[in-house]
Amino acid sequence: MFKKFLLSLVCLLFIFLSGCSSSKQIDVASLAETVTADIKDGSLCYTFYIIGSDEKVDSVSVFANSFNQACSIAKKSYIPNLSLAKFELFVVNKKIYKEILKSDIEYISSEYYISPLSYVALCDDNTMKFFSEIKDAPKVAEEHILLLKNKNKSVNINSLSIFNNFSSAYDREFYIPFINSNEELKAEVIKINSKK
Repeated sequence: MFKKFLLSLVCLLFIFLSGCSSSKQIDVASLAETVTADIKDGSLCYTFYIIGSDEKVDSVSVFANSFNQACSIAKKSYIPNLSLAKFELFVVNKKIYKEILKSDIEYISSEYYISPLSYVALCDDNTMKFFSEIKDAPKVAEEHILLLKNKNKSVNINSLSIFNNFSSAYDREFYIPFINSNEELKAEVIKINSKK
C-alpha cells in the first residue's frame, strides 16, 4: 500500500515538475521590437531588431521594396516565426521617407498582427549606426519621442495617427519626430508633407 502511494506521489510530482510537453512558448528570438528603413549599397534595406537576452544587438537586414515585402522575405528566409506584436519603433531615413513612408504606414495600420501603437520617426544618416551598435538605442529614442510628445501636442507618435494625417484631404503638412544623432540620440520635431 505504501509503495503504491509513494509511486503515485512520484508520478504526480513528475507530471507537475515536467509541465506539459505540448505547451507553446513565445520564442523571443522572433519578436521584432524595432525596424529601420535605410539605403544600403544603393538599395532599400529594412533591418529587424530582435529581442535578445544578451547585450549584443540581434538584427536581420532584408533588401525589399516595401515593409510588406520585407516582412514576407524575413519570414520565408530568416525569421520563420517573426512576430510584430511587440513592434514599438519604425525609423525611416529622412532621405527616403517620401518614397516609402505613406505606403509602409498604410500597411502597418492595416495589419491586425502588427502593434497599432508603434512609434514612427524619421532619422539622419548616423542614427542607423546607433541602432546597430547600442542595445538600448530604441528605448532611448522612444523616451525622447515621449518627452517630445509631452512638450508638443502637435507631434504624431504612432502609426495610426500618422495614417489619419496621410488620409486627410485638408492636412497635407504635419509634424513627426526626427531622431538626431550628432553626439547622442535625441528627438526633435520636423514638418513633413504628406504628398508624394
